[in-house]
Amino acid sequence: MNEANNETTNLAPDEASEIVRATGERARHELLINRPLLFGAWGLTALVGYGILWLSVRDQHPYRGPSATALSWLLVVVVIGTFARIWVVSRSSAGLAGPSNLRRSMLALSLVAGTATLWILDGALSHAGAPRAATAVLTMAAPLVSLGLVFCASAAARTNARTLALGLGLLVVVAGGAWAGPVGCLAVYALAGGGALLVAATVEALV
Repeated sequence: MNEANNETTNLAPDEASEIVRATGERARHELLINRPLLFGAWGLTALVGYGILWLSVRDQHPYRGPSATALSWLLVVVVIGTFARIWVVSRSSAGLAGPSNLRRSMLALSLVAGTATLWILDGALSHAGAPRAATAVLTMAAPLVSLGLVFCASAAARTNARTLALGLGLLVVVAGGAWAGPVGCLAVYALAGGGALLVAATVEALV
């Protein structure tokens, strides 16, 4: 025990500084969210979820909406994707508290609140007599709109250009896909929205 203490005491200043630096780097790395895995989970959820809905309505003339079977499969996909994202975030923040965890909770709340607000607005439009095909576009766009805005807000807070590009990209996908109608927008959101998130996951893994 004394020998170990002596060795620690006899460390040169530059050696002690290097140990402190390495320890700090390791701690910061362990506290970082696995962004490639997180973006990948979001991307797969969007790709598979919107894809299921598109397969359900692609032959409908006129548009009637997704089938009960498609909605059931969508629920399974969303639940799996949600648990995957919770697992990714919880791994980086297990046993920790403070501003970082509070910020993540606020962003998650913003995402849920934004999507729910758009869905409530969609219900109000439907109640006011808006065509079903029109309100369906807003219903399907709501999750990507909220996600894009949350990414933009997060990028502004952290000055992260890649996150800003992803957020703006998702908003462009939403706006462009809406012009494809209630059926076509689903294909756009699956391929372009899910694809954008998967590309972001790949970029984050390479940088």
